Amino acid sequence: TPFPSTPLFRSVYVTDLVDGLIRAAEHGRCGEVYILTGSESFEFDRMLQLIASNLGKRKPGPRMPLWFGLLAARSFEMASRLFGITPPMTRNNLYSIVTDRQLSIAKAKEELGYEAPTSLQQGVHEVLRSARKV
Repeated sequence: TPFPSTPLFRSVYVTDLVDGLIRAAEHGRCGEVYILTGSESFEFDRMLQLIASNLGKRKPGPRMPLWFGLLAARSFEMASRLFGITPPMTRNNLYSIVTDRQLSIAKAKEELGYEAPTSLQQGVHEVLRSARKV
């Protein structure tokens, strides 16, 4: 099976996260868990496309079949144990890409007044702009 392009993810821009943490400290209930993430869901391909376009590059090409990726990852894991190195890819890495990451921020919105106004496009642009300065 090829890597699906349908799993959905959420990310959060650092200033939105910091705002949520401050709101949780000031208004949250002790012992409660608040999910602080962006308000928009996106496919992994969309993030890759945004990164590539912000860098003036083409989006990465064709996908490898999942079975091949898992086989390669298993080989890397075994080799890393033999040579005492960190594998460049693991099965957990692959599963994290093909697994849905839909999280609800409803509780944080209701109890903390949390909003994450930075869009994925804005966040990618700002992160890459900041990285260019370094």
